[in-house]
Amino acid sequence: MVNTKRLRSESFYNFHENNDRKRFLSSTTNDSFTQFEHLANELIYDIFDYLDFYHIYLSFFNLNFRFRSLLIDSTLPLNINLFLMSKTTFNQYNEDIIKPNQQRIDIFRLTNYYMFDKNTFLFSQMISLQTLILETVRSVQMKDIIQQLILLPNLSSLTISTINAVENIDFIYKQVFRLTSLRYCKLSLSRKFPKHVSPLTLNEYSPIEHLNIDHGLGFDELSTLLLYLPQLRHLSTHIWHKTDFILKPPCAVLNNLTHVSLKLYGCVTFNDFELFLVNYCTSIQFLRISGDKELLNANRWKRLISSSLTNLQTFDIECEIRFVDNTAIKQEMKNFNSLFWIERQWFFECRAYSTKFYDETLFYSTNPFRRKKYRLSQGKSNKNRFQTILNSVHHVTIEDNNEIKENTYYFPQATTLTLASKVSINDITIVNNLQRILSLKQIQILEILSDHLCPLKMSELLSYMPNVHTLTFRSMSFDGYGKKLFEQNPLFRLISKINLIKSIHFYGKCTLQNLEIFLKLFPNLQYIETSVELQQIQLVLQYLLNKTNTNARHLRLLCFSCDGKESHYISKLIKSRLLPCDCKTIFDDQHLRLYIWW
Repeated sequence: MVNTKRLRSESFYNFHENNDRKRFLSSTTNDSFTQFEHLANELIYDIFDYLDFYHIYLSFFNLNFRFRSLLIDSTLPLNINLFLMSKTTFNQYNEDIIKPNQQRIDIFRLTNYYMFDKNTFLFSQMISLQTLILETVRSVQMKDIIQQLILLPNLSSLTISTINAVENIDFIYKQVFRLTSLRYCKLSLSRKFPKHVSPLTLNEYSPIEHLNIDHGLGFDELSTLLLYLPQLRHLSTHIWHKTDFILKPPCAVLNNLTHVSLKLYGCVTFNDFELFLVNYCTSIQFLRISGDKELLNANRWKRLISSSLTNLQTFDIECEIRFVDNTAIKQEMKNFNSLFWIERQWFFECRAYSTKFYDETLFYSTNPFRRKKYRLSQGKSNKNRFQTILNSVHHVTIEDNNEIKENTYYFPQATTLTLASKVSINDITIVNNLQRILSLKQIQILEILSDHLCPLKMSELLSYMPNVHTLTFRSMSFDGYGKKLFEQNPLFRLISKINLIKSIHFYGKCTLQNLEIFLKLFPNLQYIETSVELQQIQLVLQYLLNKTNTNARHLRLLCFSCDGKESHYISKLIKSRLLPCDCKTIFDDQHLRLYIWW
């Protein structure tokens, strides 16, 4: 096989490379160490493979002619990952790298697509594109995006999520299914559930093997889509509620479908669910299912598995049951402990607990434990003598302080921690208790939902979590501990130096005083999501958007929860140039959020 990394540098900058080499050799004759610029081009390319291309661009594009040539004259594939950056920085990066090299891009990921106009990116020109990930797309942009993708011969992986409702969702399905090389597809399209689903008609089948539809479907709609997916191997989706499910005989038996993951909502009946499995999923080996009390029927599951799902190897079930007599549930649990389940090594547990709003019973599979989320709440903590390690869990939610004191679960891979409203971080033992069940240095996303949160206590907790990059909280209360006194505290100065927090989600009404503290305490902030009183909006924006405000030097994006009136007022302020910065505004009318990017 030809080594493309050796060939890629032979067609350009040979003259400059030879001159550079002579200069480096003459200047380092007496040196006993090698500088980075002494490395061969192919070795530098190998190093570049371990770095994000944007960081390579920032570091080397303007360094000298040789490194600029390494970036712009290469024919190697480009991996473009556009995370949050300023408008000025993006425009320069787009002009220098993205536009001139569209034909080289094989992976393109954009997490804030709503910030861009429809003509910013021409996907139809990215003829080498294999993986496309677009998050937070506005629904009005979907038609243009999908139509461009038809022209891409190599697109094999597609992930799109929208921030507001897509009206003509059938059109999206039709265009996606026409992509001839597509193997993986994940769609998270906000939508209102239709009363009637128009029939989907295609002239050809889709080659999709992995399909994840992260928005609601009805069984009738899903069965229609499956008619055009004969190669499907993995299916994951949400079923919203009961519809008039009329079984459509599959055009081809889905013999390749081995993995099915379904989350059932509303009034989906076991009858419809069973009808779907029997007619489309008889070859499955893995079934993950979550729903309500409708699924809690051991004898019916036993008949279904024995007669139709004979290849099933993994049965993973979770039922959230509210307002039901626990006696009836315990009786049903006995049926899940029969020889049929024991022979297959399928075991289950049932836990009753209380949240702020309701009492609930959770029935779930325990062996093997595969869930990524776990909630420690009343009656669900593990009080066994020996420690239980749950490696699969990445998100831990704690409902009450008492539930972690005697708990012996340990979550070594957890990176997200939610402390519910009943959890008090004023408890002097909370850090020690958390350290017994979590590796606090691994936590990257922290959510604190308690009311009257003291910023000093929050700072104390953050001092044990130096790698948190996203922080969510709902209130801030000094309780007599003044702002100036807080800023003079050694803990304030420590946190402001060591924390890596870039995103804040503040649920309460944010004041100018709050924002001043946020920016001083978290000097790396790039994104703030909050709400502001109408009479303070102009003052707040003038403070945040002022380029001379060194505390806000990294801030790039604001998100305000507001209605149409407030959105119009802010847009009017920006157009009138009363604000000190050139901004772009995007209003999400479905979630009532206004984004301001500069």
